[in-house]
Amino acid sequence: MLGKPVSLAETKDFKAHGLATASVYQFGRAETADWLGGAASAAIHAPQAIELHRAAGGPTGRPIYIAIDDNPTRSQ
Repeated sequence: MLGKPVSLAETKDFKAHGLATASVYQFGRAETADWLGGAASAAIHAPQAIELHRAAGGPTGRPIYIAIDDNPTRSQ
């Protein structure tokens, strides 16, 4: 992978070489992490995740996973 986000050319190359890909979305870290904003944040970030998924060749109806690059507490 050349960088984030992965490009359509890269995902096509992966597929040509027998590799499957999945879409994983994450924005921010620590106090700027998207997951801290709850439903309001999801309303902002979900369209961005869908746009990136489609741009990389992700098919309609497939899941987009999320990543949390933090150490959330049980209460979070």
